[in-house]
Order: sequence, then C-alpha cells, then structure tokens
Amino acid sequence: MSAKLKGAELYKKGDLDGAIDAWFQGIRALQFILNKKEEFHRDAPSKEDMQQKWSFFVNSYVQLSSNMSLALLKKGDYSGCIKYCNDALQYDKTNLKAFLRITQANAELGQFSKAVQHCNDALKIHPDNAELKMLKKKVLAQAAAHDRSQKHIMKGIFQKIEQDPRSLSGPKESLVSKVLSKAAGIAWKVAYPVLRLLGRYVKAVLIDFVVNPFKAAQNL
Repeated sequence: MSAKLKGAELYKKGDLDGAIDAWFQGIRALQFILNKKEEFHRDAPSKEDMQQKWSFFVNSYVQLSSNMSLALLKKGDYSGCIKYCNDALQYDKTNLKAFLRITQANAELGQFSKAVQHCNDALKIHPDNAELKMLKKKVLAQAAAHDRSQKHIMKGIFQKIEQDPRSLSGPKESLVSKVLSKAAGIAWKVAYPVLRLLGRYVKAVLIDFVVNPFKAAQNL
C-alpha cells in the first residue's frame, strides 16, 4: 500500500499521528527523488518518459504535502501546517487547498496581514472561488476584533498609569502606587530590627525614606 493511501485510511479512522507518520515517510522518499532532478533527467530513456514520471513524482509530493498540512492544521500545529503548504506551493503555485490552509494557519497564529495576503494571492488565481472569498471576510473580521481587543487592553493600561504614582492613597490609587506602597511596607519590616541599633538621626532619615520615598528623594 502506498504512503498516500495508508495515510488516508489512518486519517479517516481519526489516527492523525499515524497518518502524519505515513505521509511523512512518503514525502521523505519523494524529496530524495526531487533533489536528484538533474540525474533523473539524464538517465531517463526518453524525454516523454522523463516528463511523465517527473510529473507523477511532483504531483505525489504536492498531494502528500497538502495532506500533511491538513492533518497538522487539525492538530493545532499551525507552523507545521504553514511549512507543508509552502512545500506544496513550491511545486504547484495554484494549489487551492494549500492557499486555504496557509491562510487559516496564519490567522490562528494571529498573523492576519499574512493571512490576508495569501488570500489575495489565491484570489488572483481563483477569482471566483466562493470559499476563498468567505475565508477572506472571516480573516478580516478576526483581524478587526483583535485590533479592538488590543486597543481596549491598552486603554485600560494607560488609565491605570495616568494618576501620579507619588499618590499612595485614595480610591484611584494607580498600579505603580500600589506596588511602591507594598514595597515600602516590606522594606519597613526588614529594616526595623536594624533601625533599633542605629542613632536617632540615621533612624529618622531611613524611616522617612521608607514611609515617603518620593518626598525623601526630593529632599536629597
């Protein structure tokens, strides 16, 4: 049984890992042949025979790479999916399945500009393909939602740091102020035993610095 058929049977049974392993073995064998292109052409008995066999090997490689991209997409290995889509497109620059999957994988990784670019490239070749058009709309919607989410997060962060960090009290206490206040409390607990052994002047200065670091720093 060929690697392609074996992988297909395992895939239908839900054995993604088994299918990936079978297809990978086939891809390795085909890569060896494709890397020997010059020798293959030289040793072919005729030009027609060479072209026929070469086309068979190339088509098999593209199909197996496309199958691998689908299995890896389902497993959530989006980087792996992209790799095999690119491998398929290297030999078949019009491969619709590879374009669809590389677009989906890039979108899953949050690489929306790349996803849209792949869609646009595919639509130049397949301008009437409904699946590509729907996928592009979906990716654009995902990109817009992602941008809104990022803007909301950044707005929240800026609102927290708008307040003067020197203000260590009040209901609008900033995140920076909370951190400094907590740090001052910890510093006091650590420094207290030592302060008992120091002179009044040193003790007073250190206490002032721990309790109100900003004011003390301004007085230096």
